[in-house]
Amino acid sequence: MGRYDLSTKYSQEGPRDQIAIPGIRVWKERLLIAEPMTYQTTTCKIAVNSEAAASIHDDGLVILDRRSGRLFTSNQTGARIWRGIERQLSLDAIADEIGSEYQIARITAREHTARFLAELERNNLVERRAGL
Repeated sequence: MGRYDLSTKYSQEGPRDQIAIPGIRVWKERLLIAEPMTYQTTTCKIAVNSEAAASIHDDGLVILDRRSGRLFTSNQTGARIWRGIERQLSLDAIADEIGSEYQIARITAREHTARFLAELERNNLVERRAGL
């Protein structure tokens, strides 16, 4: 699986030092270990928060949180997950696509996808909704 990161970039305040976490890169003052999303059903969908604006490009993804003005970046794997969210796919459906693309075990793809989604949710860029 390609590595992804969700980095917070501050335009006027906050430190510029990054801390390396396997799979995720965050700014020091925002360092929290994201826990996997806890739901187990395939009927729960993830929706983009209306205050998040995203741009997908060759290198990955940039997300602007319009409320706070913060920018988040991710590589191509994160962009694939974001596209799945925009298509209103479930966690399992997104993980299946990631697993197939990178030829990794379904359980591994689901774990990595869940952690990335948890980080997006922690930063209020997405929200979970039952049965969209």
